[in-house]
Amino acid sequence: MRVVLLVFVGLVSTLVAVSPGKSRVLAQSRSKWTLAEGDSVPSVILGRGRDGKPASFAFGSQGKPTVVYVISPFSPFVTANENRFASLMQQAGKKFSWLLLSPSENRFDAYFDKVRPTLPLLSMGIAGIPPDVKAAMMLGGYPQTLVIDSNSRVLKNFMGAYDLDSISAKPHEINRYFGIKLPSEAGR
Repeated sequence: MRVVLLVFVGLVSTLVAVSPGKSRVLAQSRSKWTLAEGDSVPSVILGRGRDGKPASFAFGSQGKPTVVYVISPFSPFVTANENRFASLMQQAGKKFSWLLLSPSENRFDAYFDKVRPTLPLLSMGIAGIPPDVKAAMMLGGYPQTLVIDSNSRVLKNFMGAYDLDSISAKPHEINRYFGIKLPSEAGR
C-alpha cells in the first residue's frame, strides 16, 4: 500500500510517498516568506536573558558572523539534534558567534541549563522575543539554524534537525557549508 502525504513544517511544505519500509520525498516548496540568502534581519535581537531581565544581541558586535540556533525547548526535533548541534559548535568553533534563540519563554531556562555545558562557545541565550522580531526573522519550524553576517544579512538558512529526513539541514549540507563532519546517525 502506498500513501502520499503533504507535510507542513514551519513554512515548508513537502509531498512524501510512504510505502511499507520506505519513504521518498516527491516535491518540496518553500514559502516566499522564508528568509533567503541576502535577506536582512533586525540588527539587534531583543528578549529576556537568563537572569529574567531584558537582553539584546547585536549582529556584528563580535566582528564575525553569528550562528543563530532557533529552538522550541519542548520540540522532540530539537532534543534529537542536541548532539549534532554541539558537534557543529565544537568543530566550527571560534569562526562564529553563537546565539541560542527561543521565541517562547516556556522551559527555556531548564533547556539552556541542560545544554550549556556542551555548548561552551554560546554567546547568549534569549527567550521570549517580541512577535514583530519573530515575524521580521520569518522563523519557521524548529530547530532552525541561521547564519547572519555582521551587516545583519542572511548567509544561510537551514530548516530542521541535521538528519537525513530534514527539509534543508541534511548532514552533508551542514558539513559542506561549515567545513565539518557531523557524527553519523545510528542505523543510517
